[in-house]
Amino acid sequence: MNRRCQQRMRGAALVEFAIIVPLLVILVLGITELGHALYQHNTLQKAVTSGARYLGRSFQGLDTTDCSSETGWSTEVDRAKNLILFGHVAGADIIAGDGSPFTHDNILPNATPDMISVTLPAASDPCIIRVVADIDYTPIFALFGGDNGLLNLPAFSLQATVEERFIGE
Repeated sequence: MNRRCQQRMRGAALVEFAIIVPLLVILVLGITELGHALYQHNTLQKAVTSGARYLGRSFQGLDTTDCSSETGWSTEVDRAKNLILFGHVAGADIIAGDGSPFTHDNILPNATPDMISVTLPAASDPCIIRVVADIDYTPIFALFGGDNGLLNLPAFSLQATVEERFIGE
């Protein structure tokens, strides 16, 4: 009697394994994708913070008496955007220590300067610079399944906002 029971149950473990494995794979991929999204958001937040800090300490951008923009403000904003996107004020094309030029990749994939906005200080909040970056999220597993990836995630964006008081140099 016991032998007949064992013969009937012989393939049960394989069937249970085949049912559970797709669920486990989706769970692991989902956790990986969530971790990647949190990593990209953290990277964006740090980059925007450094860009806002750069603008807050820029001596060519704003007048120190009334915080009105000066002629060098647009150049400083472009440099801050380069700092946010590439980690360097010179942008993508920087010069190495040996004098040879090389192209630096974006800190975040598909990020462009038009995704970053810088607000001048308003009259009600003197000397407060606001930097906002709204960047589309790029999934890890996009190469396996079309536009939104293997898990077919809905499109969403990562946003970071930083306010920095202008103190000049």
